[in-house]
Formats: sequence, C-alpha cells, structure tokens
Amino acid sequence: MHIIDWSILIVVFGIIGVIGFQTKQYSHSVSDFLAASRCGRRYLLTIAADMASLGAISIVAYFEQYYQSAFVSIWWGLMLAGKSMVNPFAAGDTADDQKTL
Repeated sequence: MHIIDWSILIVVFGIIGVIGFQTKQYSHSVSDFLAASRCGRRYLLTIAADMASLGAISIVAYFEQYYQSAFVSIWWGLMLAGKSMVNPFAAGDTADDQKTL
C-alpha cells in the first residue's frame, strides 16, 4: 500500500476515534448503549435491533444470494413473511427475549 492509502485509513480511523471519545460522555452503561437507556419506544428499539443485524457482510450475502438464484429467493422469503406476522417471536428471538415483551 502507498502513503495515500495509509493516510486515508488513518484519517477514517481518526474520525471514528474522535467521534467515539466525544460521545463517550453520553453512554454510562450497557443499557445506555444498546437500548437508549431503556427510554426508547418499542418501534425505535426494534429498528435499532434490525439495523444492528444489518452489516456490510449481510448486504454482500444478499447480493450473492440474488446473483445465484435471481428472484426465486425473494419469492420464498415472501412465503415465510406470513409466519412472522402470525408468530412475531419466530424471527429468531430467544425465550428470554420473549418473556420481556
């Protein structure tokens, strides 16, 4: 890698570090970090959980899945959507998570 590549990497990680240190004062515990100090409403916490499970590797996996099987995988995913509507706990939650709802 050349000096320009390393400088881009250092700048990006530097910005992430500065943002992390500046926002550290707002987060005092694990519940502050994960669930907005448990003050977030159900919709906010649900979207936060969905966004936490969506990463770059997931998006790459979806693209690969659609590249390999075209829109057949979307069709079968839609077939399973009704299962989640009937049983909202079918999305992979554990028994402990179900008790807290």
